[in-house]
Amino acid sequence: MDTNFLIYLLFSFLLFIVWTLTPLIIGMIKLRNSNLIRYRYIWIIIILFTSYLGLILCILFIQRHENLVNKR
Repeated sequence: MDTNFLIYLLFSFLLFIVWTLTPLIIGMIKLRNSNLIRYRYIWIIIILFTSYLGLILCILFIQRHENLVNKR
């Protein structure tokens, strides 16, 4: 395996963690420590949407890198 590819995989995994898990963690802390129980389901939908958006961004990032590698 190429060293650049391994570095890229590590970087994309870190982006996956940041873009996907951070909204989930912050959102769950926000829901637990607030009195927004009435709007709980709306907040859960917003949290899941931002997490899936992070997953989509990570997949697009990986595809962009593969396209750049294939053009060489």
